This record gives sequence, structure tokens and C-alpha cells, in this order.
Amino acid sequence: MLRTARQLHVHRNTLLYRLAKLEELRGRQVREPKHAFAMYLACLADLLEFPEN
Repeated sequence: MLRTARQLHVHRNTLLYRLAKLEELRGRQVREPKHAFAMYLACLADLLEFPEN
């Protein structure tokens, strides 16, 4: 977690809080690989549908 927090330029506790909040809102454990992968695919789909430029 510390390495990920550093890469995101946030404090480790901030990352843990955001993950917990995401799990609360989605009702799924984002640290479980199948749920993390599903969320990753959803983010990719969102980027493909709404490009920033």
C-alpha cells in the first residue's frame, strides 16, 4: 500500500480510506482480484466512451 500511495502522491491513510469508501459504495471488496479487475475494465470502458479531448 505504501508504494501505491507514493505513486499516487497521497498519504497511505488517504489511500486506505478511499479504498474503504469505494468498497462501502460498491458493496464489493476491491482488494479481491476479480472485483479489482472488473472495476479496472469499467474505468477503461468509461475512458473509451468519453475521451477527454
